[in-house]
Amino acid sequence: MSIAVIEKFKMDSIYIVKSSFSDGKETRGTCFSISDNLILTAHHVVANAKSLTVFLSSDDYVAEKSIEVEYVYGNEKLDVAILEVVTGSICNSIELYKTVVSLDSEVQLCGYPVEKGHYQAPMKVEVTNTFAHMASKEFSFEVSQSTTVSHYKGMSGSPVMYDGRCIGILIMQQGENTLYSVSIDD
Repeated sequence: MSIAVIEKFKMDSIYIVKSSFSDGKETRGTCFSISDNLILTAHHVVANAKSLTVFLSSDDYVAEKSIEVEYVYGNEKLDVAILEVVTGSICNSIELYKTVVSLDSEVQLCGYPVEKGHYQAPMKVEVTNTFAHMASKEFSFEVSQSTTVSHYKGMSGSPVMYDGRCIGILIMQQGENTLYSVSIDD
């Protein structure tokens, strides 16, 4: 992958988060750094986990080289969570940006869908609907799906980026064509 693609999608700031539960179950999602010690992800990925582990790259995932993080804040309604680095360090981060994007605006997603194994999936998609004008909204906006991924399991918690900054967090997939996100503004 070219350096331009890595920089455009901020791939060095996007990680795999593994949640381990008391019953032995494990789940996986995507997370990203917003400072040198804070990580943002979807709440449903990390809620009620016994322990959380973050892999800073695909190679780290294969080598089982991780950093330990701790859940410090979560908002179940918005489906966002903040994790703090306990052991290890982060060098890069993605700037959060409060803005409203219009329909058909191109945005970038990058995450770790389970169907791609431990590989990142950078993609360009478009905003297909916004709900900023509704007080009773469950999601802030929706984006189209890419042709390179069919099942987005593992991508929850991915940053939705516009102009190199994070404007939202990918929360869930609906059907074959829609991805829901919560905005940084919310």
